[in-house]
Amino acid sequence: MVRMDDSFDYSQWAARCGLARLLLKLPACQRDALRTAAHQQSCLDEMLGAYDEACMTLERYRKKGSVEFALIEEYEILCVELESDVMREVFGSPH
Repeated sequence: MVRMDDSFDYSQWAARCGLARLLLKLPACQRDALRTAAHQQSCLDEMLGAYDEACMTLERYRKKGSVEFALIEEYEILCVELESDVMREVFGSPH
């Protein structure tokens, strides 16, 4: 269990979780490039952290029966957009 004290950096934790989530979705040939980029480019931390937060929120909303479909759809779109942003940052714009 992780203790929340002064030495705990939530943004780094969220970035690591976001990286792990995204690695699970990628083909093996892209995983190493993403890992390397994530360790070298601190700008990815914010995007990966946001991706993790959006994925967790989407999972919570899907489990709740009372959440509006439009809200779930909005978070699905947000997750896809964040994935695209990270991939564009790592691999460049598709031609």
